[in-house]
Amino acid sequence: MLETTQKVPASRTLTLPAPLSGRVCEATESSLGELLPLFNIGCVMRVTGNQLYSPFQGMVTDFDSRELSIKLKATSGLQLWVKVAEVGKSGVGSVCLPHVKRGQQVSKGQSLFQFNSTTLKQVGAVPYARIVIPNGQNISRYETTKARQCLALEDTLFTLYI
Repeated sequence: MLETTQKVPASRTLTLPAPLSGRVCEATESSLGELLPLFNIGCVMRVTGNQLYSPFQGMVTDFDSRELSIKLKATSGLQLWVKVAEVGKSGVGSVCLPHVKRGQQVSKGQSLFQFNSTTLKQVGAVPYARIVIPNGQNISRYETTKARQCLALEDTLFTLYI
C-alpha cells in the first residue's frame, strides 16, 4: 500500500523594520492600543524619536497630517498604518512637518513626516504610536520585537511568517 504525502508550502519570512524610534509597550499604556484587537497584527510604541520613515518601498495610500496618521502599501501588497499620538485638539498645526502626500511613491528609508514631540506634550498628547498591518490575514504568525529600544530602520519591529 502506498502512502501519499502532502507537500506543505515552505513558509516565507519577512522582516519589517521599525518605522520610528521607540519602545514597544503594552497596549493598555495608551488609548491608541484600544483598536489593536481589531487587527491581527499590531503594536503600540512609546516614541523616542521625532521622525517617521517608510520601512519599505511602496505608496502612500492615505495621509492626515493633522491626525498624524499615514497608511502605506508596499509593492508586495502589504499594508501598514501608523498613527502617532492622539491629537484631537485644535491649534496643533505646528506638530507635523509632512514630507510626502497621498498617492506618492516612497522608497525604503524615506522620511514621511517629522513631528514636534515638545508641542505634542504641551497639548497633552503623550507620544505613542499605533502600528498595525490591516491586511494580515495571509500571515500565519508574527513576532514583535522584544528589544527594550528600537531604532528607526535599524531594528526589526515585526517578523512575519507567510
